[in-house]
Amino acid sequence: MVDASRTKPAPGRGKPGKEMRKEENKGFRLIGHCDFGGSPRGDIAQLLPKDNFLICGHPGRSDAGVSVVDVSNPRKPRVVNQLPAAKNTHSNKVQIAGDILVVNNERFPFSKPAELFKAGIDMYDISRLPELRPLAYFKTGGEGVHRFWFADGRYAYLTAGDDGYIDQILKIIDLKDPAHPKEVGRWALPGMKKGEKRGWHQYERGHADKNPDGTYKRPPDAPAGMEVKKASLHLPIVAGDRAYCAWWDSGLVILDVSDVSNPKLVSHTDLKESMQTHTALPLRDRNLCIVSDEYTSYAGIDSEKKIRVFDLSDERHPKVISELPQPQGDYVERGGRSGPHNAHENRPGSFISSERVYWTFFNAGLRVYDIRDAYHPKEIAHYVPATPKREPIHVGGNVEVLQVQVDDVYVAESGLVYLSERMGDGVYILEPEF
Repeated sequence: MVDASRTKPAPGRGKPGKEMRKEENKGFRLIGHCDFGGSPRGDIAQLLPKDNFLICGHPGRSDAGVSVVDVSNPRKPRVVNQLPAAKNTHSNKVQIAGDILVVNNERFPFSKPAELFKAGIDMYDISRLPELRPLAYFKTGGEGVHRFWFADGRYAYLTAGDDGYIDQILKIIDLKDPAHPKEVGRWALPGMKKGEKRGWHQYERGHADKNPDGTYKRPPDAPAGMEVKKASLHLPIVAGDRAYCAWWDSGLVILDVSDVSNPKLVSHTDLKESMQTHTALPLRDRNLCIVSDEYTSYAGIDSEKKIRVFDLSDERHPKVISELPQPQGDYVERGGRSGPHNAHENRPGSFISSERVYWTFFNAGLRVYDIRDAYHPKEIAHYVPATPKREPIHVGGNVEVLQVQVDDVYVAESGLVYLSERMGDGVYILEPEF
């Protein structure tokens, strides 16, 4: 509960008198909303459809792990099954291929390091939804699994922890028999294996521990003059025989995965000004890749995060040719995270386009871009949900968040758009009008 006597809101709350916002909409119509019974139960990160259901991962404000929502009537979505998360663990990411669901397990960021948690992936049979039938668990070690790609029904490309590495790396898991998963390949940036010489100091604190300009606060044990960064795989997206990897604080890594047992480096583009690289979305038919940073601060202490368009005509020497426009408005002043996050990933069976891309921006909602002219992309539609009717949420220190924090987006072949809200407002279903 916020102290009414306070004359100024806590950092991240927003300016006085500006807290409650109406829906902002250009090109969409809200047709359905499921709040899971209210905050924090509606904390939703990644979401994917299967038949007439949505499978949703939870980032950890609630005790839920994975949920099933019936969307057979998109105007009245309803929760029909839910599994709890393991203790001190969040399961915020889901991937589906055929009748197999894979769910991540990663240490919840706000748990204490010494506490037990689950680190790996769970496999489920989802042939009889809303039932989720457990098939297997695969342990990775380290902090567990954050993001991953599983689309062909055979290989899962994990952002996985490992006790022998300083942070999360690529692990390729064979799920030909999903009840008996096995690792078949791995790759890491040189220097990430423990004991290897590296040219940077590995940053191990929370993402929000930053200076006002968005740079990391320099740890006292960092050698003078040495770069401080967090080298970690964030998300691989696989297209053909290439894995397009967003490597946190280290830019774009393209790997040849034609031989999954021996991934080979094609190129590594380390843009020094690009911190917290989040997503690399390949558009192979146009030799393009859209690469985004992630805005991680709830308190407005972060550098501007960008979404860059890369030309991959020469994939060994990718080059930036443009940037997607930033949302126009006073979003930074509203509080909460205010920058790019997840993209619609052009998954098999979804709406697939190399001319239009969808990106979430936390408190700036969903933005849609026309990139037919890759040198001059433009925003053509957006949707920002109304401020949820909830108490401000404490997110650490004296920071509170009230504004909507849109997390993920999925666009169905039909054109329907599914959005998630990570702080507790659940799922929104939109119908396009453009």
